Amino acid sequence: MQKKEDALKGVKLFVLDMDGTVYLGNHMIDGALDFIHEVDASEDRDYIFFTNNASRVPSVYVEKLHKLGLDVDESKVVTAGDVCAEFLKVNYPGAKVYLNGTPVLEENWKEKGIHLVEEDPDVAVQSFDTTLTYHKLDRICHYVRNGVPFIATHMDTNCPTEYGFMPDCGAMCSLITDSTGVKPRFLGKPWKETVEMLQKSLDIKQKRWHLWVTVYTQMWQQVLTMEQKDSSF
Repeated sequence: MQKKEDALKGVKLFVLDMDGTVYLGNHMIDGALDFIHEVDASEDRDYIFFTNNASRVPSVYVEKLHKLGLDVDESKVVTAGDVCAEFLKVNYPGAKVYLNGTPVLEENWKEKGIHLVEEDPDVAVQSFDTTLTYHKLDRICHYVRNGVPFIATHMDTNCPTEYGFMPDCGAMCSLITDSTGVKPRFLGKPWKETVEMLQKSLDIKQKRWHLWVTVYTQMWQQVLTMEQKDSSF
């Protein structure tokens, strides 16, 4: 088995997950702050946070990290919601979008110029909506069943919490798929659109670069090193 020190050699950019990786609930995970401070002190290494949790927006995460003892600029935080908004701008410019998402995500997308509607959408998007209601589920199922393209901000089934797990976007999409027979186009990790957006936002031009991501699941935590070539996994 490869040693941790060897696995991290040559890594210049660390893309760090947040929920269940840097913190869990309102508590930092042991070692997370030390690791980030060590990267911060390095002259040739950097980090950025990327979370699939699109129920919140970067400004909310910045405030949360501050309360946990880490001050970062908003540009250091990217979410699956940001990736999805960019995907819509590129692939469905000017489209009317029905979004099942939290109020903060709705407001964030409006600020980004996404045209949100309740009726007659061109695209239907399901996110990690902690304000989900039966009415919202009925609406998106109706649109998807009638041929409106179905997109999801990310595919996570569960979101880790201090008390275990809570249903995430993937679980909500499963309900929609069971009702309509239609599977969504998932974005967020691990899809290539996320890598492309990070490359663009960080102005990464080299063909070969490394991502270091800590993955949290119900059974274990592991360090996963992925080599990125030509903007695709």
